[in-house]
Amino acid sequence: MLKPGLLVALALIISSCSAPVPLPQILPEGPGIATTLPDTPPTRGDPRLRRVPLDAIKFSVYQTGDSNDVGVTVTPELASAYAAYDRHDVDAVVAAIDALMARTTDPRTRFVALSLRFDALAWLGRPADAEAAAEEVAKLERALLGHELLARSMRGLARMALWDYDSALADLARVVRAIGGWSMPTSFSGPPTNVFEFKSLGEAQMRAYGGIAWLHFLRKDYPAALRWAEATEGLYNDVYYVLTLPYCFGCRASVGLGEGRAYNLAALGAARGIVQKDPKAGVGALEEAQRLFASIKSSQGLAVVQAYRSMLAMELGHLEDAEKFAQEGERIAAT
Repeated sequence: MLKPGLLVALALIISSCSAPVPLPQILPEGPGIATTLPDTPPTRGDPRLRRVPLDAIKFSVYQTGDSNDVGVTVTPELASAYAAYDRHDVDAVVAAIDALMARTTDPRTRFVALSLRFDALAWLGRPADAEAAAEEVAKLERALLGHELLARSMRGLARMALWDYDSALADLARVVRAIGGWSMPTSFSGPPTNVFEFKSLGEAQMRAYGGIAWLHFLRKDYPAALRWAEATEGLYNDVYYVLTLPYCFGCRASVGLGEGRAYNLAALGAARGIVQKDPKAGVGALEEAQRLFASIKSSQGLAVVQAYRSMLAMELGHLEDAEKFAQEGERIAAT
């Protein structure tokens, strides 16, 4: 699974003039946006960049008074929600956000809170509730940004978790078509004045790409899963690169960023091993996923890695290995 709850911290201190980041032209909802999926991902991130080591980024949890990735000041209730998500306590996330929603009318704060509630519900076992939460995000997103691409990517992921693959793919494909070949920038002429706008688009794109990769894997279209997982990894690498830039003073990386990349790496490694008919071909990505999940103390993610290892071994006819990995995943899940 893929994380979806991506938080890209971009508090940039640059000596030149402030400027908005160029954004793609988003077609309005309706027949103007095709729901069919292109065979090849429209973008794979910045091809000029080398791969950033995963341990170059340290993850943290927002505290009260912090400014988050889109410039929203973290309230005590929002800080409680972030902390609860970090420890995988869905009920506490929902309770903290319910308290926040009763106290604030600020649309950006509410947008951040509802997005976090979606992530908690979706990735920690309540996809039906997550689908309803995505509809709440959509209302605010339309008011703030004039589109609902992030909410649509969320809904697609929730529907995939509910096994409604056709509807999920239609949602995710619409996001991909609407954004086209644009991807989040990796260099800036000055402090960007539209962080909220481009961060939301970038997150929608990464959720959609990662979801499509996972959906193809579930449908056993492994070559397609590999193409989209590799493209998703390129988008994650762009974010990691920006977070390591010298002028990214004060940048923060949330647990969600590591979780999302780890889920994608697990799918990438398994798909690569199956496509190349060699389990060793996928070992590197699977091990990276395991290390990332361990670093953020995600036992759920560690169990998922073992499931992918088992599926890889089973597809290649290594049934004893498949059983061994499945049993290890079961042990982690039971614990």
